[in-house]
Amino acid sequence: MDGHVAGGWSLVKGRIELDPFEELDRADAAAVELERGALEAFVS
Repeated sequence: MDGHVAGGWSLVKGRIELDPFEELDRADAAAVELERGALEAFVS
């Protein structure tokens, strides 16, 4: 987030699974979900 690593991710059965290092606030969680959707579309 904002240039810092905030967690990890892995691809499991075509779905991105997120593993944040700490709880994300609502705005950051929403931004991560948008990015996850884009990554899932890219790897599909």
